[in-house]
Formats: sequence, C-alpha cells, structure tokens
Amino acid sequence: MKIMKYILIIIISLKSVLSNAQAPTITIGTNVLNASFEELTLSPTQAKAIIDDMQICVNNPWGRKAKLYKFNDPNDPMRVSFDVYNISFINDLEYPRKVTTNSVGDMFLHIPKELSDAYTNAFEFASANSNIVASAYDFVAFISSSNFVNTVSSNQMHNYIIFKDCPQEIYALAYDDIMEGYFQYQTYFTPSVLGFHYSAEGPNATNLWLIVPGATNPSYGMQFRPFRALWHENKWRISVWDDVFQGGR
Repeated sequence: MKIMKYILIIIISLKSVLSNAQAPTITIGTNVLNASFEELTLSPTQAKAIIDDMQICVNNPWGRKAKLYKFNDPNDPMRVSFDVYNISFINDLEYPRKVTTNSVGDMFLHIPKELSDAYTNAFEFASANSNIVASAYDFVAFISSSNFVNTVSSNQMHNYIIFKDCPQEIYALAYDDIMEGYFQYQTYFTPSVLGFHYSAEGPNATNLWLIVPGATNPSYGMQFRPFRALWHENKWRISVWDDVFQGGR
C-alpha cells in the first residue's frame, strides 16, 4: 500500500517546489539515464512526475528486462529494447527509446513532446479526480495480493469483476471459474497514470477505463498482457466487457 500512497503524492503534488532543479534520471536495466525533454517549458516538478511514472513502468516485471542496444552503424543512436510491447500506455503512445551520449559518456533518454503532453493532461485528470485515481491504485494492489484470493467470497465477487450482460447471481455461481481464470493464475502490476481514459464502450454513454498491466500463468513463465478495469457504480472492477462470460479461461 505504501507505493500506492507514494504514487498518489506524485500525481497531486505538481505545484510543489523541488529543491534540486537538475534533470531527473531513470534507471533502465543496469543503466542510469538522464531525461532529456523535447518540451522545454516543463517545470522541474512536472518533469520529475513524468519520470517517476515511467520508472514505475520499467520496474514492473514486463519492463525489468529492458536493455540498451545499438545498430552496427555508428551514426545510429542507441535505443532502449524491451522483450515485450508496452502494456501500460493507452492508444499509440510509445515508451521512449532514443538514447544519446555526450562527450563525457553521460547517457540521455529523449522524451518526445507528444508523450510529455499526454502526461500533462493525465496529471491534470488525476488532480481533478484524485479520489478515483487513489481508489484505482488501491484496487490493483488488492486484487494482486494474496489477501484477495484468501478473503473474497462468492457473494463478493461481483464487486471486483464485471462481464457484459451478466446477472449478479452468476458471479457467485461461477465463483471458482472466475477466481481461477482471472485472479488465482493471473497477476496485476502497478498501472501508469497514462492508463486512464474515457470510452463509449461500457454500460454508460461515457465510461472511465484503466489499463492494468499484468501477466497470466506467473508460476509457469509470465505471459504479459494488458487487462482493463472499469469505474462503475463508484468502484473499480476488472472488466471483460467485450466478451460474455462462458466459464474459466
């Protein structure tokens, strides 16, 4: 829970003043990179908040194996390589990959304006909806903990997952299949603030969704994939809205 509280502090404290105005750094693999922003109007606080969220992404298991590589052409820049595609960001946003080195060997990760603009908008959303955002991080922390599997009863399952056109009593009747298919043999990781987005898909005209990075079969070699959570009836639930429940998976 401490990391969730820390994440929320990052999101809602954009007006605080940093004592150190130096560019923030991010650790990718075994390399410490300086952040180099294309957008020059970012405050030190905004820049640090962006890098903190990016660090959370590469600290997740899907990003831990990231490494730097370079083409044979010496004129080509060094790049960040991931074993899997980005499962934390929405739409077509990409994790920065371009890395350059200065004359003394310092390495810089280049952050494009498109990404920093997306972060600026995401932080504004998070500040305006801080309770919902905090609830999202607490929700992900709970469903990824052993406490969830050990404490959630069949009559409570409908509070944590939602299927399209599924009557409430089905959640209790299919408790074992749902627990095994969506929680016991899957794990969820800390989401990015860039995972929050609105969509017409869902039970209402406009619906708030969150991309939740995760993995299936964690005991037998993780298969990484993004999951989705839906804010509905003042609570977050893992959602399988585009599929009618038909039993375990």
